[in-house]
Parts: sequence; structure tokens; C-alpha cells
Amino acid sequence: MYTITTYSNRLYTNEDKEHQQIINDDFIKACDDTLIKYNKMLFSIYNLLFMEKFNNSRYLEITKGLSLFKYLKNKYNIKTPYINSLINEAKGKLESQISNNKNYINYYEEVIKTIEEDLLKLEKTLKNYLKLRDDFINYRNDIKNNRNYILKVKSEKGCGKYAIKNITFTKDKVYVRFLNKKKQRNCKVSALQIKEYGFIDFEYNYLNKKIKKLKELISKKKFKLNNKKGKLNKLQKIKPITFRTNLLNKSNSIFKTRKERIKAKTAFRDSKYDKFLISGRCDAKCGNYILKLTHIPKTNDFDITISFLSKEISLSHIDFPYQKEAIKNILLKNTNDFKMHPICLGIIRKYDKLRNKYYYQIKVSIDLEATKSYINEDISTGIIGMDFNYKHLDITEIDKYGNIINYFTINYDVNGTSHQNALSLREALNEVFTYANSKHKCVVIEDLDLIKTKNKNNKETKKKALNKITHSLSYDLYKRICEYESLKISSKLFYVNPAFTSVIGKLKYTPIKKLGSHIAASYVIARRALKFKETPTKEQYKLIPIEKTFNEFSMWSYLNKNLNK
Repeated sequence: MYTITTYSNRLYTNEDKEHQQIINDDFIKACDDTLIKYNKMLFSIYNLLFMEKFNNSRYLEITKGLSLFKYLKNKYNIKTPYINSLINEAKGKLESQISNNKNYINYYEEVIKTIEEDLLKLEKTLKNYLKLRDDFINYRNDIKNNRNYILKVKSEKGCGKYAIKNITFTKDKVYVRFLNKKKQRNCKVSALQIKEYGFIDFEYNYLNKKIKKLKELISKKKFKLNNKKGKLNKLQKIKPITFRTNLLNKSNSIFKTRKERIKAKTAFRDSKYDKFLISGRCDAKCGNYILKLTHIPKTNDFDITISFLSKEISLSHIDFPYQKEAIKNILLKNTNDFKMHPICLGIIRKYDKLRNKYYYQIKVSIDLEATKSYINEDISTGIIGMDFNYKHLDITEIDKYGNIINYFTINYDVNGTSHQNALSLREALNEVFTYANSKHKCVVIEDLDLIKTKNKNNKETKKKALNKITHSLSYDLYKRICEYESLKISSKLFYVNPAFTSVIGKLKYTPIKKLGSHIAASYVIARRALKFKETPTKEQYKLIPIEKTFNEFSMWSYLNKNLNK
């Protein structure tokens, strides 16, 4: 289910005749009163749900054994739809908080694990260098005293890039091979170079500096590790949401004048009591019991009847600049169909600094799928596979037999602000789904999880390029836009397992069909949606040992490891 949210035109107070004055003082008083009471009740209900979850004895003491609904009904004496909406919203806030807390815990656990692994490597390397220094001093003294001493310095496995290597000793010199990164970038001169040291120079300017640097790195890693562990410990105990109360709790000394204090209080009130939302109901005639929206065909706008806590008020000439047709469709369905579709409606209150006025807006949330009479799920004629990559989308259209009909690449911007990048991605995806609509075919994408990739590939791995890519790609945004665009063209969005799509494309279809690696990956994605199995070529089969048993994925994993050696 994909939920779309849209807002009405701004309803200003004290408008002139040209702008159609549709709200009066009665509406403002009733609305503001409902906003304050609703949000105060929301905060208290959230605290009750938090107690029920983490301090059940205290919760039972307050509710006296009654259900939450009955307790709230007796306490506030308001309409049932208000209570149901308050409970749903408070539950949503609590569930979101718990879910985010779990995600943060998983993230910090992965980071801590990586830092600990790095610390082990660094400590092992430091031990090797300290042993090397002791052995080297003995070696130097033995040569000085004309004694034959064999220097045994071995690089231990598992030390990675910190391993001691490329050090050669003679009777009076030490040679160290190293990689010059600046020359490696230019690729004009050999990046591998050899530096010559004397015995004393090697000890003081190479070994001692190396050991000092390693000790500093270990110290930094330990500090970082303790910092992450401290943050993880704080996350073990969930604290309740404060609902922006920090401003009022601050000392009066931060405000120089009384006007500043009043202004701050007003801003606090506007941010805290700025909206309320009423859940939709399937058994309601208009999809909602409290806010009833009706379409007026003559004027092509909407009327709304709002049952506030104090009184019922009707408004006319409500317009929705966006998603008007979707709202009209769902209202028409609720009129004609036996099954009702819920419409979530609410009111928000904001301040316009340019006009120096408050304004109100009607907020509408509906299920986009419910507005469609038909959803295309047919893949018998073929499908369109899409591979999501950094800076570009790769698309391949295939027929029902798995043969390529067309393929192309669409670029999008990643160098602007997050909002600009999102707009660029939206435009690129809109182009893809417009093409899919013209071909009357569905789109298939990978069911990716970039969070795991981000956790595994953090700063400790030093893979800066991959870091940039994984942290720039917003798969959640990409997925949401794809779901929206697919529903907009009344088409189903398919998902497939992302395992080894790039590997199969690179090893099998890039050499056979002369495709780029990303296009080949999108081709594999499309074929996987049609249940085609990917088998290696005859030459690749010869590389697979007969005595071992492989499934489809482990076979490609083996080939990927051995062909890339």
C-alpha cells in the first residue's frame, strides 16, 4: 500500500473579498481549542503507552485495570473517532521510536565489531614492529662486534596492510620498498620505490616513527571504541519523547527582554500544537467520521464539515492544487461502491512571515491503490528490469522468452543538495515509468538492503569510493518513488533477490552479448523476474570441481572468486 499525502490551499484569516473569506472567528476559536486539547491528550496517551511497554505496574495503577480505550473515554469524554486517532498516532510514535532505536543499536554494534577487529590488527602489527626493533638492535650490535647474527623477522598473516614487509638488510644498509601514492595517481612513473637507510637513521627515523604512529592510532581507536560503546549503552534504555518542551524549561536568562520571552512562547506553542489528524474508517460514509469531504462538480472544488470538540463547522471553496483527481476518484468510489475506503483527514496551522498572518490547511492522506480501478500485473509479454547505480539508472526491456528488445541508461544528478538530488532521481524514474507505460509492461527492481553494506563498509575499511556511493544512494527514497510511479501508471512493481545479479551479468552476458556490466545486471534482474535460471557457460563449467556440490548462487560465487584471481 502506498499512501499519498496532499494539502489544500491556504486558508487565511481576515481575507478580503478577492480571496474569498471562508473562515471566520468561530472556526479559528474552535480549531485552535481542538488543536491544543488534541495534542495535550496525545502527549499523555503516548506516556501511558510508554508505561504499558516499559513500566506495566505503574500503567495498571493509573488505568485501574480498565482498557486504554475505556480509560480515555471516561477521562476525556470525547467522540470515539478522536480517541481511536489519538491511540493510533501515539502507537505509531512509540513503534517508530522503538524501531529507530533498534536500527541505531545494530549500527553501533557493527561499528564496534569493525573497530575491535582493526584494533587487533594494529596491536599485532605494533608487536611485530617492537620485536623488529629489538632484533634489529641486537643485529646492529653483533655486526659492530664482528659476530655473526641472523636477523629473523617474519611478517605474520592477517595483518593486512599493516604487515611488516619489503624490508631488506645488509651489513651496513637497510632498504625499504614503499608505494608512492602521488605517482600512483599519475601513472607516469613507477609508483613502487625503494628508500635507503643507515642503521641509526633506520632505527630513529623509520622504526621509532612507525611505532609512535601505531601507538597513536591504537589510542585513537580505543577512544573511538569507548565512545561508541558509551552511545550503545545509552541506547539500551529507551527514554520517552519530550515533545519539544526544552524551550520552556530553559532559564529566563537566555531571553534579554519580555518581548523575546513572549515571542519564544508563541513559537513554542505554534510548533507544539500545530496539527491534528483523524484516522479514516471503512464504515464511514465519507471515509471519515470527524472531517467529511465532499466534491462539488459545478465549481470543481470541495466542501468540508468538521466536527470539532466544541462545535461543528462547515467550510466551502476548498481546493487541492495537487492530487485533486485522486481525491475525486476515492470520493466517487465511496459513493458508488459497497466497500468504503478510509480517508485520513486533518488540519494544520502555520504562520506566514511574509503576510504576518496565520493560515490553516486541510491535510488528506489516501491509499493511492484504492483510487485505481485496474492494476496491471501482466508479465506474459515481457518485463523491464532496472539496475540502481550511483549517478545512473540502467534499464533493459525483454520479451517473454528472455530476449533483449531494448536497453538504455538514464543519468541523474548527485552533486547538488539532497533535495536537488531527490528531484533529479524523481525525474529520471518518471522517464523510466513513462517508457514502461508506453510499452504496457511492468518494472522489476532489486530488493536491496544498503544498511548492511553501509555498516560493513564504514571508515575502518578505508574504501572511500564505495563509502561515497553507499551513503549517497538512498534506496528507501528510490523504492518510494518507484512505488508511487508504478501506481501512477496503474502497474505493479516487482521485486527480485539481488544476489549475484552484477556477477552473473559481468561473467556471462558482458562477453556474450557485448553489454556493459550495469546493463547486463539489469538484464539479469529482468530475467530473474520471469523465473529464468542462470547457468554458466561450457567453459565456465569446466572450472567448477565435480566433487563439490553447488547451488545456483554458490556456483557463481565460486566462479567470481576464481576468475578474478
